[in-house]
Amino acid sequence: MKVFGENIKNARYYRALSQNELSGKSGISRSSISMIENSKIDIYFETAKRLAESLNICLPQFFSRSFSNGKIAAYIEDDFLLIFSQNVKSLLKKKNKYQTYLYVSTNLSPSTINEILKQKVNPKLSSLYQIADALETTVSELITRKGE
Repeated sequence: MKVFGENIKNARYYRALSQNELSGKSGISRSSISMIENSKIDIYFETAKRLAESLNICLPQFFSRSFSNGKIAAYIEDDFLLIFSQNVKSLLKKKNKYQTYLYVSTNLSPSTINEILKQKVNPKLSSLYQIADALETTVSELITRKGE
């Protein structure tokens, strides 16, 4: 989650916004933005989406280690959790693994994994990172439509 926080800070600087200004645009408190930028709190996925939208930067870029202010794509609304779910299921199939693999490869309960993959919850970013790590990929890859 450290990468996400650093990328939020870099994007805020790129957009020449103070934490107070980003707070006003996103509806997220200035103190929470500070804690997010410094990887002090685990946030919900919808909060990450609000930050990306407020900064007008494509959400998957915030999860990328190769985030670059010079190559920023504008925010586009999409059903990122559906894409995440589809990509996870596809990767499991490709690796000849079942969903139970995620139960033993993460600290997440089976019900939490089921709810995430059925898009019934607003997951914490740490949950998405755990699933991505178990599948040896990145959250950025998992929330990106294939062919993009």
